[in-house]
Amino acid sequence: MAFPRSDILALAAATLVAACSATPARLDNSQMSGFLESYEALEPDERGYLYVDRHAHWGTYDKVLLPHVTIWRSGANSLDHVQEEELAKVATILHRAVRDRLAQSYEVVDEPGPGVMRLSLAITEAVAADDEITIITADVADHPMPADAELSAELEAFADVAMIEVEARDAATRRLLAAAVDTYIAPHGHEKGSADDWEEVGQAFASWADRLGNWLDEARRD
Repeated sequence: MAFPRSDILALAAATLVAACSATPARLDNSQMSGFLESYEALEPDERGYLYVDRHAHWGTYDKVLLPHVTIWRSGANSLDHVQEEELAKVATILHRAVRDRLAQSYEVVDEPGPGVMRLSLAITEAVAADDEITIITADVADHPMPADAELSAELEAFADVAMIEVEARDAATRRLLAAAVDTYIAPHGHEKGSADDWEEVGQAFASWADRLGNWLDEARRD
């Protein structure tokens, strides 16, 4: 099954290194967060890293199970200064953006079963080799969409380095369907790190969710 290059680039994100540097051939598990079970199968593209099971029957998945988004951060770095409430709000906004977009193409369910794809997401700024990693899970019901207030300096610093990791599995068999590491979190047409308030955070995640949804729609049609 062929996947158009343009769609793969839309899901695979900005490179993990500076634009002037060469993209590593493989990701080092010890230097990533550990959210994904393994990073070794992810292959580099000019804008990021992606693994796709090209033998999967994508068209059989018409339902999606979307667990809470988690935040992963190393305990020994500057993210210790970001309030957990702010991080939980970020996770809530991403969860709602992805849920709203995928609901256009899938039935969103709460239990695994036939035809159900489990899509797990995390916002990470952590290294598995660190002695301590803090994992925050946001309960969507407890964190309503915040007002259009400016982001704290600590949260802006987090957004500059954070990445989204995503993993799609068959909800019943746990077969890995796809995985990606995405560092480009920005509103459409903006540079990474350009979000200054909560409204722009919402726009950034809505844009990201739309790219993800478009890629999955195309995969189902092939």
